[in-house]
Amino acid sequence: MGLESSKQLLRFEDIGTCATIFQHYEQPLTQIFCLNPMVILVLQGTKIIELDHQKSIIHAGEILVIPAGTTLDIINLNPVNDSYLACYFTWESKPLKYYEKMRESRHSAYLEDVQILKNIPESFKDSFLQISNQLTTIENRDLISHKFVEILIWLEQMGIVFSSVENLTLSQKITQLISQAPNQKWQAKGIAQHFHLGESTMRRHLANENTSVSQLIQNVRTSYGLTLLQTTHWNIEDIAQEAGYESGSRFAYYFRQRFGFLPSEMKNNAKPNREIRN
Repeated sequence: MGLESSKQLLRFEDIGTCATIFQHYEQPLTQIFCLNPMVILVLQGTKIIELDHQKSIIHAGEILVIPAGTTLDIINLNPVNDSYLACYFTWESKPLKYYEKMRESRHSAYLEDVQILKNIPESFKDSFLQISNQLTTIENRDLISHKFVEILIWLEQMGIVFSSVENLTLSQKITQLISQAPNQKWQAKGIAQHFHLGESTMRRHLANENTSVSQLIQNVRTSYGLTLLQTTHWNIEDIAQEAGYESGSRFAYYFRQRFGFLPSEMKNNAKPNREIRN
């Protein structure tokens, strides 16, 4: 079964995300933080990741599996005369805890490191894409959650089990909170109150993690803007507003500061020269 070459972003609160990336622009993306566990099926083109100074290549037909809390560098490379195409799922804690309860009599080790799955059964890839397409029409939340669990069942057959335990730092907890509504007018005082902390105490803890409230807000918003660029056909102004910026120019400023290029460059389908190295 195939997947249409169009962008798609489906976010289900407390369950997870299913998205299709249809990308023309080849540009390195550095320090991409994966808050939740993620599975990416590359359909066209090549994905290169760098983690701990080690590069890995994921070819079309292979799957990249990323545990929660991973930070890595990424570049998506187009096939000749075509575009990069991939489908991915992420999971929030609710379906992970449900599945963990389902399989409590089994004792598989939890995934700790990034893995690349090769020689994947066609039946799994078919189910992966079928579920992605089905989620565009399903409205019942229990059925949606079941579909996300179905992918987890398939993954366990290939030795992949995600932990439902969230051992998050304060900065990651704040990132998780902001990610629920990037366009909300977040203030340090309100965030501190959410975690039952004094504002100065929160700032001190974040300083110990070499970050700040404003930096976390910008990281979430620019990352979400990147996701929208990759998975929707929205214009820059609409993406800016959805990501929490007052204007496209403000979004472009912070986006370029974070990633080193303008969001419009992804829209313009520019293709810089590149070289693949193992």
